[in-house]
Amino acid sequence: MGIGGSVTITASGSFLPDVPLRASGLTLPPNIPVHVAVTGHVTRKQTDGLKFFCSFFVDLCAEFAFFLGEDPVPPSGVPTIDAAVAFASWDGADGRRAPESGDILAGPSGSELWVGRSPYFCEYSWFFGTGPCFTLGGGYVYTVHADSGDANGLLRATVTRQALGPAGGTVELEAATSDGSTPEQARWYFVPDGGGVIDGGEPPIVMANGLQSPPDSEPRLTITGRASAGTGASAAPPPLSAPAPAPAPAPAPAPVARASSAVAAASWTSLDSCNDATTCHATIGVPTGTFVVTALVHGTSRAAERRVDGSGGGGGAPELQLQCTPQEVERAQVVTCTAAPVRPGAQMVITGWEFHPDDAHLSTIQRSDVSADQPTWSGKMVTSGNVKVIGTVDGRPADATAHVGVTNRAPLLARFDPPQAIDDPDMSERPYQAAGEQGMFHIGHIHTDAHTIQFTGNLEVINEGPNSALGYFTGNPYETLWAVHINLSQLQPNSQLAHLQRESSPAFEATVSCLRSQLPSLVAPIEEHEGTTMHPKSHAGRYAAKFNELAGPVIERLVVQDNPLQAVDDALEPVIQAADVESAKADVDFRPTLCKLTLFPAPQ
Repeated sequence: MGIGGSVTITASGSFLPDVPLRASGLTLPPNIPVHVAVTGHVTRKQTDGLKFFCSFFVDLCAEFAFFLGEDPVPPSGVPTIDAAVAFASWDGADGRRAPESGDILAGPSGSELWVGRSPYFCEYSWFFGTGPCFTLGGGYVYTVHADSGDANGLLRATVTRQALGPAGGTVELEAATSDGSTPEQARWYFVPDGGGVIDGGEPPIVMANGLQSPPDSEPRLTITGRASAGTGASAAPPPLSAPAPAPAPAPAPAPVARASSAVAAASWTSLDSCNDATTCHATIGVPTGTFVVTALVHGTSRAAERRVDGSGGGGGAPELQLQCTPQEVERAQVVTCTAAPVRPGAQMVITGWEFHPDDAHLSTIQRSDVSADQPTWSGKMVTSGNVKVIGTVDGRPADATAHVGVTNRAPLLARFDPPQAIDDPDMSERPYQAAGEQGMFHIGHIHTDAHTIQFTGNLEVINEGPNSALGYFTGNPYETLWAVHINLSQLQPNSQLAHLQRESSPAFEATVSCLRSQLPSLVAPIEEHEGTTMHPKSHAGRYAAKFNELAGPVIERLVVQDNPLQAVDDALEPVIQAADVESAKADVDFRPTLCKLTLFPAPQ
């Protein structure tokens, strides 16, 4: 938290709209030596649609791998394309972009901080339709801090006494330098909290034009961004797109920006009665804010800040501290959070605990057990978020927060036993081949995606700690019910099908026709093609490999709070679609080498 609070430009949904420079609500006395920092990052999680797309166009996605990674985007933006870049200025002047390191602004302050961010948009497009590359989150946080000087002489402000409550109160402050010299020409100010949140995200974009794109449309990636250094929108550079060998439909334009603000400006106050004094007694009408003092230190203008709030003791410092150990764990490891008063000997009373997940799909968890007044909260952690403790210190309200990070385990793979081949009534007693059919369904086929979801032994629900009542997976709950169906009754030398075949081969024949006596020998190559041996190029082998490649990480990181069956079905739906598409390739490059089989005419 900086002088006057902070302002955040959020990121969410499937794309980031342009946020032209705008007033942030952080107002300051002008000409105060300050530096402005931008922290935070935009998180990127690849959509299942992009993963599906890249499972087909591996080389294309490899070419643009730098832009398709899930590394967080810093305030300096996505390199080379000026996307998601943070900007700032004073009082509406031309914006300065965030550097890769260091402050975005430094020097004398203006009257109000202005902030902005350039857009970011990534889309894939192919014959199945279009969709966004990422689900975005996080945001950029702007704070203003006093430039207190350097090792030659720092200006410091301390609170020597305060009596603050919800309606404000009195504060006594003192200014001093690190080397003991006297600050000169001191000026004192109080800056209440302003700023707030600028909604810089959009709802997720769902896949559009499913199965409706022209069949000759080329696979394409479109990644766009543009600088927003001024108050108006600047022209966008050409999209960064994958080259197509033939003309392709124009990519959909980036959605129109609709960033909205929830920021408020708060008027600062000059404490004129404290001018030229190194001490100041002030009365304020709000419980929180920042006192700022400026002074000459060895002839150079410096500033110092001191934040106060209605729950704090001497100096406005936090009265309650919270430590969670470890701060980062692998999923399902135990974390213990411990609260303690900052000041030794202070009386602490805990009144409640909360966990606020980083995942927006999960709700806040309130500690409700009989030990909610204890100074520790411990349990397995399966999702990242903030642990918050609430209580009082020496009778004054206080709280503290600590973040716990959770990392992924190894992917959770499903078990695929080889499917068994059986005769089945879903095949005709008069085998035929439908027009346009790749394989011969009524001779042999596989039901790859038949399955059940088995929670017993695979889903564990946490019963205590910050992640209480959350479910996570210890194994992959997908259990296949697949089966290979072979028309065994017709692949016999005395069947109806056999009577359509020759009894002997002619002397000369361009294509070798099947003989009646050969029909039983067709069973083995058909079984291998369908996957009873789990050959890696068979229908079953391909389905299992693609399923585990995609589903293993998805199930490992899936955390459920209610309706686990729906959560699993939603997570696996695109995985099963991708595995089915992969399995179908066996009819292209792993066809069994068979004699030419004469089938019955297709029914009309």
